[in-house]
Amino acid sequence: MKASCDDLLRIVEELRQTVEEKSLTTARLERKIAELEERLSLNSESSSKPPSTDQKKNRRNPRGGAVKGHKGSFRKLSDKVDKQITSKLGECQYCGSKDLKKRSSQFFDQVDLPEIEPVVTRIECCKYRCLKCGRKQVAPFPEGYDKTSFGPQLISFIGLCSSVYRMSKRTIQELLKHLLKVKISLGSIPSMERKISNALEPSFEKIQQKVHETKVAYVDETSFRQQAQTCYTWTATTEKVVLLKILPTRGLQSLGQIRPRSHSGITVTDRYQVYDYKRQQYCLAHIRRNLKRFAQRDGPDGELGTRALYEMDEIFKATRVPCRETMQSRVGYRKKRLKEILEDAMANGSDKMYRFAERLLDQYQRLFLFTRYKGVEATNNAAERSLRHIVLWRKTSYGTQSESGSRFIERAMSVWMTLKRQGRDTPSFFHEAYLSVFDSKVAAPSI
Repeated sequence: MKASCDDLLRIVEELRQTVEEKSLTTARLERKIAELEERLSLNSESSSKPPSTDQKKNRRNPRGGAVKGHKGSFRKLSDKVDKQITSKLGECQYCGSKDLKKRSSQFFDQVDLPEIEPVVTRIECCKYRCLKCGRKQVAPFPEGYDKTSFGPQLISFIGLCSSVYRMSKRTIQELLKHLLKVKISLGSIPSMERKISNALEPSFEKIQQKVHETKVAYVDETSFRQQAQTCYTWTATTEKVVLLKILPTRGLQSLGQIRPRSHSGITVTDRYQVYDYKRQQYCLAHIRRNLKRFAQRDGPDGELGTRALYEMDEIFKATRVPCRETMQSRVGYRKKRLKEILEDAMANGSDKMYRFAERLLDQYQRLFLFTRYKGVEATNNAAERSLRHIVLWRKTSYGTQSESGSRFIERAMSVWMTLKRQGRDTPSFFHEAYLSVFDSKVAAPSI
């Protein structure tokens, strides 16, 4: 039996609907595949992923040795010599003749480590009984000494190993035992850390005060672990000081303890929405990574992203020009061209690029605050470099196990990075800070 005309029309309509449904499904899957491929191709240049996650290509081993044309450097003879050995010749090494004439000698300094022996100071506190009142008493601990089993140099050394040198407590225990010949239990190391932490507290508070007083600061945050719970390490970095604080949240309340929104100075940050300062410079390196991501796409997004990426690279080149007036002129020209491209992206780009361009245009002046004020950088690299050390520390230690451990890490690293920026010696500062706690003759070092 042949199908009627109505049956054929019904079949055609069903097939048409099926084709439409399949077309919609295919388009949805293609968008999903493109999104997944884009995520798969992300690296440190097109996203906020760290460089350590980038896939490394195999390449030919680089040639070792000095670079051609590099000026060599040689060790100078030391002014302090503890031991001198003279090597002489009694006869010629070639013919055996003993008729030798002495010429100017060749000197060579060999530096070595001495055999380390710990210095043990035995403190005797005499006990008495008063013959008049009959009360027993003990002589006080001598001035200049803390009532502990370990001296200030050793406690300062342990504090440096735990924080600055990123050593685990077991590694510190083995180092002290085998190299310095000092036996110490694992439980004593956190106790020493707390002593150093208390000694560095005044310096840490001074750093917080200087951050608040400084006009330009660079703010950023990264995740951290305390007692197996996620928290965050915040930093506020200035030209002279570095502040690190481990806080429970990534929100506005934690930001207020670092650099409040109401601060009148200039703050350089990424585009995280919690950062909403009155005078704020966006990190252009973050924006460049977003543009790189769009430039890797096909179609209008790729073309618009490539054009915008070129303008951003030209802006970075202009920031390296020594003359400030020339820099302002070049950046101003590229600023106008970049704005035109973003407006074009809102008209012709995808929904994602539309939202990206719209947000940038709404806060466009925050991209170029560095052209108006001296001492303001176009990127937030200063804050990211300040967080790098504690990120490396976090990878090997998996965070802290107590509130006091977090306080020790933030104080020790803040003081160390600040001293590093100021070109000062860290071990002597830690030692003096600890001595000043119990020795009235030693003044607390100033940060």
